[in-house]
Amino acid sequence: MLIAFHRVWDDAPLVIAVNRDEAYDRPAAPPEWVDADPPILMPRDGRAGGTWMGANGSGVWVGLTNRHGPDVDPALRSRGLLCLELLGAPDGRAVAQRVAALEESYNPFNLVAGDSTGLHLSEYSAGRARTRWLG
Repeated sequence: MLIAFHRVWDDAPLVIAVNRDEAYDRPAAPPEWVDADPPILMPRDGRAGGTWMGANGSGVWVGLTNRHGPDVDPALRSRGLLCLELLGAPDGRAVAQRVAALEESYNPFNLVAGDSTGLHLSEYSAGRARTRWLG
């Protein structure tokens, strides 16, 4: 579960709470800074090496939740690796554009991303993404 409060409080423009309750036995490392351009603060999945949430030094943040159902294929690329790649975006709009242009297949997911100018929700399933700007 991922809960994000965006621009609710003046002294804390972004508050994220997460409970990774999907698979208790799946290893994960606590948040740390990753040497990238821009630098990324994120926890790391111990199995696939990606992440489910993070923020970068440009002020972009991304949170991804898996959607489960009969169309989940364990052979597809990890959604956490996509999340990690999206954290390299220069701004929130670039994240939305990259999700809309996905050419590789992933299992279904919901993704919330943004920056200081606003945020969006992307719902991805069956090779297509639907994105809504939330403000």
